[in-house]
Amino acid sequence: MNSLLILSLALLLELCPNPYGSDDAEYIKVYCPDSCILKDDKAEIILKEGFYTITRNKSAFLEKFKPEGELLESPRNFSLSNSGEEICVSSEKITDCFYYGRDLQILDSGIIYFRNKGEWDFKYEDWSGFNCLSEHIKGRLIITPADFKAENFRIVSYNFFADFEPSELFVDPKGGARCGVDAKFLSGPYRHFHYKFGVRENKVIITTENWVFSKKGYIVEFESQNFANALNNLIEYDKRFLSENKSCSGNAVSKSLGKGKSTDFEANATLLILPDCNPVLEFIQSANKRLYIIAPYMSFDWFNDQGLLWAIRKAKENGAEITVVLSEEYSGEEADILRNEGIEVKKISNLHGKAIIADDRVLITSANMNKYGLKLNREIGILIESEEVADFILSDIESEKVSFWVIIVSLAFFVLTSYLFWKFRP
Repeated sequence: MNSLLILSLALLLELCPNPYGSDDAEYIKVYCPDSCILKDDKAEIILKEGFYTITRNKSAFLEKFKPEGELLESPRNFSLSNSGEEICVSSEKITDCFYYGRDLQILDSGIIYFRNKGEWDFKYEDWSGFNCLSEHIKGRLIITPADFKAENFRIVSYNFFADFEPSELFVDPKGGARCGVDAKFLSGPYRHFHYKFGVRENKVIITTENWVFSKKGYIVEFESQNFANALNNLIEYDKRFLSENKSCSGNAVSKSLGKGKSTDFEANATLLILPDCNPVLEFIQSANKRLYIIAPYMSFDWFNDQGLLWAIRKAKENGAEITVVLSEEYSGEEADILRNEGIEVKKISNLHGKAIIADDRVLITSANMNKYGLKLNREIGILIESEEVADFILSDIESEKVSFWVIIVSLAFFVLTSYLFWKFRP
């Protein structure tokens, strides 16, 4: 990491201005290519060439964090501001600054600001650090509505009202669980525990739905011991966020929904554990030929000017033909914004699933297309490198369009024949 930062001439590497608990553990990590000055609006620190971690209190820092380079204590009148001020490092050739609340529009306890490929990014200090995991798999994609049950799987979900019994169940208390099922509730540093997956031995299920499959969504099922191990490790990590919530509400939802549509596939796939491994915006902007974003709704609100709309614009600059498919129940301004950008927007009914097609790759994810799903929530996703799977999903979306026009044409034909029958009646 250091060599990349040196090449980009970034001097400010990482800041934690307001850690959980005592501010004595606050810190900043810097790189000086030569002698430099670190300063805020009240004090300054002169540094020689090298890497430094500057903190208010070494002991408090070392209880929570690891230093990079030489660990120094700052003067008492030097503090990392929480809002509205700027901190800078200046060398002979460059000045690098971070402005609180402007470079990234989020201020909160426990946030660590850091460089990600030269740009400012952030995480909370108690977020995990899972990496992306890739493997060649054989599996099946199911498009719901469909009858589907995952009996005796370890199940993770935002909510759970399905009529089958998991071997172990974890849900977000804001989503809830039906009465009669033994649910464990997760509450912690993520805005929502919104992921949806199941694991049993080497069998894995990743879905966009909360295990009642009555709306249009997606299920990916396959066997992979490596992916299963990673997801079991994720569950064990997130157990530290177990809450005391023991409430339940409602009964199991039981519906007869048929088999749905399905296709078998064999392809390279990548498991995404968000927000740790989170290349979704990069995936969107990588499209060169075609980009489809399928989601019930979306929001362009972001922490800087490089969010979802920016990624879509990048794909358009690449020459990709872009279509966004939203729920017909959604009436937000984003559809008009997209149309004004020259992007096709379609709406279909009963949509809950989230999928992104960039050229011949498909991302199926639990994440909604907003700043919560793409950054602040615990989410899951699987990226499948398969033109056949991409085409299968698009053919289903096109069939929704055909069905709509079949209804319109049929209605028009009925009205016309009724009129002609009335006009030329004996």
